Amino acid sequence: MPEGDRAFTLTAGQTKTFTGIPTGATCVVTETDAAHAASTEISVNGEPVDADDARFTIVKGETPAIAAAFRNVYQAGALEITKAVTGTGAQQWGAGPFTFAVVCTLPFAQPTTVYDGSVRVTRDDPVATIENLPAGAECAVRETDDAGATQTRMDPEDGVVTIAGGDTAAASVTVSNDFRTGALQVLKEVTGPGAPAFSDGPFVFDAVCTYESKTV
Repeated sequence: MPEGDRAFTLTAGQTKTFTGIPTGATCVVTETDAAHAASTEISVNGEPVDADDARFTIVKGETPAIAAAFRNVYQAGALEITKAVTGTGAQQWGAGPFTFAVVCTLPFAQPTTVYDGSVRVTRDDPVATIENLPAGAECAVRETDDAGATQTRMDPEDGVVTIAGGDTAAASVTVSNDFRTGALQVLKEVTGPGAPAFSDGPFVFDAVCTYESKTV
């Protein structure tokens, strides 16, 4: 086997054939770079091999070709975003909707950004799941519309998680919005030489409160 052919590169579905190998020769085929695959399944002539490489002996026969196959397994996982609302105003003002921007990146992917989108949840439908994300991807979750919450807390605090593959549970980000309520008090005072003799009123006021661009 020419020395220049001993190291080679294949893409998915490609094959490389070697001819002129003498019978009785022992061959070892090793995948030295699995391109970040989670695992590799190796077989020789269709029979699974429990090893890190494919080893075989060239034998004489009418069909002496030996096929070594390497199957790379790439796992996928999911991201789950959960909304929680708290506070004295949660029932009245915390219905949402709430919007999140999600960006997931994988350093060795081309392109490196594997997800860039937004999701929306409500108090009554509080969970959004993004599926089929590559294992190992790092996802950053940012709330772009908190529906007027007084305070927001994220778990994890920075909203960044790593996607796990296989049977592992979905990576989870929980975003809690606190809706607080308060009171308005209007106090009338009168001063000056004519008070209180000429200041009985009545005094008339208009009070208008707005919340999230709406009159409440």
